[in-house]
Amino acid sequence: MNVLVDTTEPGFVENEWIGRRLAIGDEVRIAVAMPDPRCVMPSLAQGDLPRDPGILKGLGHNRIDVAGSLYPCAGIYTVVEATGTIRGNDRVTLI
Repeated sequence: MNVLVDTTEPGFVENEWIGRRLAIGDEVRIAVAMPDPRCVMPSLAQGDLPRDPGILKGLGHNRIDVAGSLYPCAGIYTVVEATGTIRGNDRVTLI
């Protein structure tokens, strides 16, 4: 599942969340495991959208060490610690 979080900080704030936990609403708790290295897939044509190699170029300045190599990253991988229902506009809190 993908969850989009609206933050007040400028881009790639999720890099600071690695090793921390997030509370989503009253029930859900997740551990932030690692950054999400991006593959070429988002830059390929998707449905009505044309191929756009600039997408990966835009992430090029956000290179993070993942398993000993630098990758362009956007987003995070998490591990669910407490399940529940996520609703639109639930508050997300770094704990």
